[in-house]
Amino acid sequence: MGGPELKGLFASSQTVLDIGCGSGRDLVSLLQQGIDAVGCDVSDAMLAEAAKTLSDAGYKPEGRLQTASLPDCQRRCESGVKLPG
Repeated sequence: MGGPELKGLFASSQTVLDIGCGSGRDLVSLLQQGIDAVGCDVSDAMLAEAAKTLSDAGYKPEGRLQTASLPDCQRRCESGVKLPG
């Protein structure tokens, strides 16, 4: 998933949680659509890759990525979605 597949799924007023954000590709797609998005992954290595992906796309990764369990991540967002990373 990513790019066109995500277009129109969420309102810009929502905060979307990308559970298992992996490389951050879908986070970038959401941010490019003006949607606030937060990434959560259990892997520090994947979060490092997601931080690079966000930075390369011109977005600051600070405050957008965290290593945490699902309940910890859900507390930060109004809407949750699992996107393959």
